Amino acid sequence: GEFYPCALQMEDRSGETLRVEVLRPPGVSPDGLDAGGIIEKFTRLTEALGPSQRDRIVDAVMALDTAPHCDQLMQALAEDASRAKR
Repeated sequence: GEFYPCALQMEDRSGETLRVEVLRPPGVSPDGLDAGGIIEKFTRLTEALGPSQRDRIVDAVMALDTAPHCDQLMQALAEDASRAKR
């Protein structure tokens, strides 16, 4: 399968150059994506959202391959964003 190696180079305040190379960035898999692992990571990163908010977003994303449009996902994201601002 295809993958997209990446490299990051930076110079710190002392002038030392640091370089990191990653052959397979996280989330890239030659065998396809692991939905369970991605959902677990999404859950960890969005712990401020309630379970129902998270589930609504996950359900909308998982249905994208058969959805005629992205309206359901956009609505779930917009609703959750407006709640997060409160």
